[in-house]
Amino acid sequence: MPEHPKLVSTAKSHGGVQHVYSHLSTSCSCEMTFAIFVPPQARKTRCPVCGNLSGLTCTHANVNG
Repeated sequence: MPEHPKLVSTAKSHGGVQHVYSHLSTSCSCEMTFAIFVPPQARKTRCPVCGNLSGLTCTHANVNG
């Protein structure tokens, strides 16, 4: 059974919070990271979600908008 992602860091940004998680990728046979930004509006109402999957040479830290 896969492990749950582990919280690596949390940072306040633009009124919201960004969480960075790591997980063991069985496909890539290594540990990988991803980030989730929770905007301030999400505290009061449901919000749309936008996802980005970085390539093998990118990380969660260099997402281009």
